[in-house]
Amino acid sequence: IFVNGTYVATTSSVSQTITLEEMKEGLYEVTLTNDGYRTWVEEIQVYAGEATPIDVRMDKITMVY
Repeated sequence: IFVNGTYVATTSSVSQTITLEEMKEGLYEVTLTNDGYRTWVEEIQVYAGEATPIDVRMDKITMVY
């Protein structure tokens, strides 16, 4: 998991919940990568004092021959 291009966390499960603490209010680019899946990138607005849940569905890369 990358926030504004900086690595912040990793997970070993596609269904694992990750909580990033102490993020200030603002707009962030969140990027998720996983071998065999398309990279997921989205801008997320974070508001002070609020949780900002993100539901991510990564698409598996299929090979066409």
